[in-house]
Amino acid sequence: MLATVLCGCHTPPPATSFTRPEVKIVDYADVQRRHQILPKTQFYRTDTVAICVHGFAGRTVTLQISEQTRGVIKKWSQYIHPAQEKTRHGSMVYQDNSGMLRNVPTAQLMQIDQDYVVPWSQPPPGIYEVRVVSNEGIVQQASFSVSN
Repeated sequence: MLATVLCGCHTPPPATSFTRPEVKIVDYADVQRRHQILPKTQFYRTDTVAICVHGFAGRTVTLQISEQTRGVIKKWSQYIHPAQEKTRHGSMVYQDNSGMLRNVPTAQLMQIDQDYVVPWSQPPPGIYEVRVVSNEGIVQQASFSVSN
């Protein structure tokens, strides 16, 4: 009797985003705090606008910037790298039944999404809409205005 055994490695698909997709407009000076602050809707011509695309990790998105009177002024596609999983090791102290203090090793799994941030220095005055569409059909949009 002849038996054939096939075995192989299965590589899991890349992790996609762990959070809800969104596009947020903030001042570029606030990019490091973009997850803690509210979006900004009013800018001056001298500001640098930051278009922050979050929650689309592992997907290709198409970004479109439109101005109210001029229509679509820029459109491009961008692949956003998959989310990363990292483990943080530590320890926890607890008291057992005999009253002894013991160190117990712990591990915390953290998922880190990849954001895509587009800086736009000194945009001309106007009313703008940013539209983000993923290759899976997820649509997000945000608006802002720029004045002198």
